[in-house]
Amino acid sequence: MYKEAILAYAVLLKADKSQVTSRRSVGEDCERFMYEAFKVKVEMPIDNALNTLLRLSLATETCIDGRHGLLAIPCPEAYEALKERWNNLLC
Repeated sequence: MYKEAILAYAVLLKADKSQVTSRRSVGEDCERFMYEAFKVKVEMPIDNALNTLLRLSLATETCIDGRHGLLAIPCPEAYEALKERWNNLLC
């Protein structure tokens, strides 16, 4: 589950910020990456991966012109969100 979320996060980071990034396009980009990098065809469980990113506050989903768009939060903010989550587990 988390390895798919990491790949989806990387795809979102590289996405063109001027365009709406849909769940479907993230999934397709992940599958394309896996094929180009490893010559392996996979069916990406994108909903699970994106739900993990949203739950961990590593991405946001908004409605733009009636379409849902996804954005990864920048790496420094993602680091802080994960650090806070980890610290809360230890307290």
